[in-house]
Amino acid sequence: MRRMKRVSACLCLMIGLTGSCALCAPVFGQSVLSSQQAAEEVSVGEISSDGDFVSGVVINHSSRTLRDVRLEIHHSWLWNDERRPGSDNPGRIDHFVVPGEIAPEGNERFTYKITPPLPVRADGRFTTRVSVVGFSVVEQ
Repeated sequence: MRRMKRVSACLCLMIGLTGSCALCAPVFGQSVLSSQQAAEEVSVGEISSDGDFVSGVVINHSSRTLRDVRLEIHHSWLWNDERRPGSDNPGRIDHFVVPGEIAPEGNERFTYKITPPLPVRADGRFTTRVSVVGFSVVEQ
């Protein structure tokens, strides 16, 4: 029987906070990794954004099968005039779980449909970045 162990990158470590954090303590069935440790296990590459879709490749750098790779898709809004930004920032963060398993040292392409679509506006533009925020390790 295969068991799974969920792994999460600690948000406190990802944003550079130091010291002890109650949220970072391991909980039943979970391990918490620093963002550097998580990046040694799994990463995202070949990111492209085309209209209402974001796509890329999830790369498993480990010798273990991964599943439930959770991605954070950050749509940052850049104002045309950053010195006088407006009050209605349409930036947002979406989450997506890559379906299926990723073999050891393998990779999996993904495509995410942005729902609801990002607004089309003339006062700035979006930049999109994708990062891994968690995954499960399939233990044999």
